[in-house]
Amino acid sequence: MINRLLANNGSAKFIALLLALLIWGVAFSEEQPISSNQALVNDSRTFHDIPINLLGPKEGFHYLLSFEAVESVTLSGPTAWMEYVSSLGANVDLSQISEEGEYIVEVFIEKPERLRVTACHPTQVTVYVEAFIEQEFTIYAEYSGALAPGFYLHTYPSMLPDRVFVEGLRSDVEAIFTVNAVLDLEESDVSLVKDISLSLKGYSGEMLLMSNYTLSPSVVRVNQEVVTRVDLAIQTGEILLPQNLGVQEIQVLPELLSTYVVVERLSAITDLTLQPFDFTSADDRELRSWGLGERDPLYLILQQSEEILPQVGDTFWQDLQVILTLPPGVSWANSVPGTPVEITLRMLLELLPEEEGNVNSDPNAEQQEMDDDLESDETVSGEGDDEDPTGAQIVPGGS
Repeated sequence: MINRLLANNGSAKFIALLLALLIWGVAFSEEQPISSNQALVNDSRTFHDIPINLLGPKEGFHYLLSFEAVESVTLSGPTAWMEYVSSLGANVDLSQISEEGEYIVEVFIEKPERLRVTACHPTQVTVYVEAFIEQEFTIYAEYSGALAPGFYLHTYPSMLPDRVFVEGLRSDVEAIFTVNAVLDLEESDVSLVKDISLSLKGYSGEMLLMSNYTLSPSVVRVNQEVVTRVDLAIQTGEILLPQNLGVQEIQVLPELLSTYVVVERLSAITDLTLQPFDFTSADDRELRSWGLGERDPLYLILQQSEEILPQVGDTFWQDLQVILTLPPGVSWANSVPGTPVEITLRMLLELLPEEEGNVNSDPNAEQQEMDDDLESDETVSGEGDDEDPTGAQIVPGGS
């Protein structure tokens, strides 16, 4: 009955059509609140300079892209969807890269699903992968400016620490030639103790950009001694000789030694003194180290050689080549610091009679000699019964 009614009634058909359209419109509006005209119209839009994001980078590596951003991306799709897009995302996946090198990687555009990419530049980028490394370097001193007149640098400065660890990209670290601590002399007349920031120099002498590196430590303490030139007198020191030798005159050549003295030690150093010389116990090796030859009078006397000795009362000059040990903070002006200073000790010696002795002789040795003489006298007196007063030896049993 209803079917006949609808078939015969055109107005009823029209009402049913309107009801169907109304139900469809409500359902579509709940899914997307846009007009039916917008949903049916396609549009396109171009985006520019989209930054490229790195996905999955590994720690300890640096990544450099041939393009830092996608220059342009064109999207197409329904106008309604296009109006809701304010920006896009561009990504490259690095999760599969774990070694240094050069790689070509696809660019992925983040967009709404109902929009499609119709143009993109670039679609691929080249990724340059480089590792961070750490390397140890020796620290070298450099100077700027000049000291005050009459003052000089004493040896190489001490630095604490004297080595540094530098971290950076492999190519940057391998470009380092030296790590330097630059000390400003500032017209100074005193020794310098300063904390100095380090600098880096390349193989061509250029200064390297410090922001590319991490230094540990970045500051070192530098101690630079400053010296001035001083002429110091040389004293002989104590000389011990055997009892049969006397000293009439001693000369030291040179009498004055031109030296550099650390400024802070000037008040404590007025002269230089040779080490004591004990000829009473000198052995052959030590005598030779002083430059004594086997035929020198002093050598013959000290060694009691069978060669012809000087006669009692004879005087003779004897030269010894000795090393002067310089105290800390003093260096010889005519040589590099630390070089031994050879001094000539010239002595006018006299050969004395044994009984006269020497003021520097050993009293214990003298006492022992007196005891030996006493024992010798007793032995002689005990043997007198076997001797003739005239000195002839008495032969037992003789007539």
